[in-house]
Amino acid sequence: MRTGQLPLRKAMKGDGRITIEDFTFNGVKYDVSVSEEDSINGEGGEGGFFAAKTGSAVIIAIFEGGDDERIQTQEAVNSIADYIVNNEE
Repeated sequence: MRTGQLPLRKAMKGDGRITIEDFTFNGVKYDVSVSEEDSINGEGGEGGFFAAKTGSAVIIAIFEGGDDERIQTQEAVNSIADYIVNNEE
């Protein structure tokens, strides 16, 4: 397991905090379950979150619900990130 801050942290500004262990956004703490070079995800509150970074954007999606909502949110974040990466100049 990596320690310290995630590379995605450098792209965050505002009312949020990301570490290797948790992500706090608008006062809700989410436990990070998977962290990769360009994406992280986790659970907390009534659902969880997915975040991905590209060369020009950071996509953060918070969801409420169970497995169906988790899958839909992950697919949406990945789709948006892929679109941005494929259309960056």
